[in-house]
Amino acid sequence: MDERPTDGWFAAWFAVHGREGLAEPEKALLGRVRGPSAHVRAIAGSAVVAVGRAVADTGWAGVFGMATLPEARGRGAAGVVLAALAQWAHARGAERMYLQVERDNTPALRLYQRAGFTEACRYHYRTLD
Repeated sequence: MDERPTDGWFAAWFAVHGREGLAEPEKALLGRVRGPSAHVRAIAGSAVVAVGRAVADTGWAGVFGMATLPEARGRGAAGVVLAALAQWAHARGAERMYLQVERDNTPALRLYQRAGFTEACRYHYRTLD
């Protein structure tokens, strides 16, 4: 767990999200986050296989940037990351956590449901044709 994302954290996140060409803007964006932050890496052998981050503010912690490498899915790595983020948040006085997940991401929905998250609302994006 680190206060700022490491190169290994970013490598795993980019490997899942396929945005390697946007590394510098993404790093700059996260560098502007002022609230207490945690960046967690799950490591198998010497490889980072899952990552996530949380930001704490006024009794809440937001979970962001969850990603698990395809070859590590279904092995508990994301659960370990989420649990570490929850422990970190609790230690900083955050009694509640929130996150957003795409509704067709069934594995993530199962993970979050097992962890006790429930749906609060839905949202969608609109585009101009």
